[in-house]
Amino acid sequence: MIDSRQNPATVNAICRQCHISGRLSRWPDGSALYNSLESLEQDTGACMTELKCTHCHNPHVRGADAGAPDRKEHLAACVACHEHLQAPDAASAHSRHDSTQASCLDCHMPRVVQGADVYNRSHRISSPTDPRILLPGMPNACNLCHLDKSLAWTQASLESGWGKRVELPRGLEGLYGKELSRPVGEAWLAHPNGTVRMVAAAAYARSSGAQEKLPQLIGFLDETNAYYRTRSLQIVERIIGREFGEAEYSVAGPPEQRKVQVQRLLDQYSSR
Repeated sequence: MIDSRQNPATVNAICRQCHISGRLSRWPDGSALYNSLESLEQDTGACMTELKCTHCHNPHVRGADAGAPDRKEHLAACVACHEHLQAPDAASAHSRHDSTQASCLDCHMPRVVQGADVYNRSHRISSPTDPRILLPGMPNACNLCHLDKSLAWTQASLESGWGKRVELPRGLEGLYGKELSRPVGEAWLAHPNGTVRMVAAAAYARSSGAQEKLPQLIGFLDETNAYYRTRSLQIVERIIGREFGEAEYSVAGPPEQRKVQVQRLLDQYSSR
């Protein structure tokens, strides 16, 4: 008889008693928009029948804060099943990236889920070549790192590197440029969907281009929607390295006050 504690379905059923709550809004591929839907995401992922929550998380020990760097035990959980990728050379050949550039999680569990103050990794284990990610133009793992590259570049890279050709619809050209040649990060920051804008802003905050984009991200502090203003504030403060006082910027302040405050911040930080 199989020990029930080794059965992924049994272990995950315990975890999902809590990690199934929250808003049901999702990205087109099934990844959650907001935290606390981890079990629903996992159900739609590639490893749902093999992976237990406890492969990565110890329910009796406080884990790392959200947004923390990858932990060795999390990566070890991946190669415990994918044994052919345990050797560093094999992993690099598969990912076509050095381990210091990208991990298993960067490619297969991208940061697209809004937590309390940062974007967390999706628990839907997926492939960057999944048409459900690429066809609607939702944030994808490749361009969350390669913000300066285009969707055409991503399409070509996936085909040349992994032999997967995903035909992208012409309808994406309205946002991603003729022949999909516009830098994706730039397109996401101008996206009509505020959630996409915030995912892109958070990706820039994690990137080497954070300071260059800071003025544009400060501009998001004047978003009409208070939720997006709050997310923008968290992102801008993370880049700057400190919190703003109410006199500097008030999320709930009247529009006239916010405009003045945002302009002062732009004057202060655009010259750096």
